[in-house]
Amino acid sequence: MSFERLVWLFDVSERIRDYNNTQYVNTIEPFFIKNINYSEVALPRYRDGLVQGGPQTNYETLFTNLELWNVITFKLEALNNESNSLSKSIKDFGLTKELLIRELEP
Repeated sequence: MSFERLVWLFDVSERIRDYNNTQYVNTIEPFFIKNINYSEVALPRYRDGLVQGGPQTNYETLFTNLELWNVITFKLEALNNESNSLSKSIKDFGLTKELLIRELEP
């Protein structure tokens, strides 16, 4: 395990963050804007200051919407990839820690 590997892990982490941000801005938020009344589904900590009311979300139509299915599927794919990357990173950080401890022991 080298420090180059750690640099690579940080680079992967940045790319995943960028992908998630892009996916949110380009896919998830636009879908919400067109199909879901956000004030109905926002987490309680985000509801303060939101305008309540407005058109209700049509869940009958929503749950048979192929676009929603694909948005969810792509998000799950991204989360699975991120989870796998984080698991590998945790393992690599553990190995790096062990190597540093061995190196620093008298």
